[in-house]
Amino acid sequence: MAHIIKRRFAQGINVENLLSDITDVIEKGKFIKQNAKGNFEILRNGKMAIISPAYHDNKFTFVVSAFKTRKKES
Repeated sequence: MAHIIKRRFAQGINVENLLSDITDVIEKGKFIKQNAKGNFEILRNGKMAIISPAYHDNKFTFVVSAFKTRKKES
């Protein structure tokens, strides 16, 4: 997640709005598919969160690995 924030901050994007958008997409978005890498793609209002699941020490964790703002809903 830090790499997403760092990159968007360098682009001049408001980080608070970005985090709000990511939360909105994850909470209210539509699951689109599990891609070839095994990551989940969630879409809402043209914004997509890519979530990477992992299993370590008998626990599942989910990491936001990408956030795109130009994806069109079909």
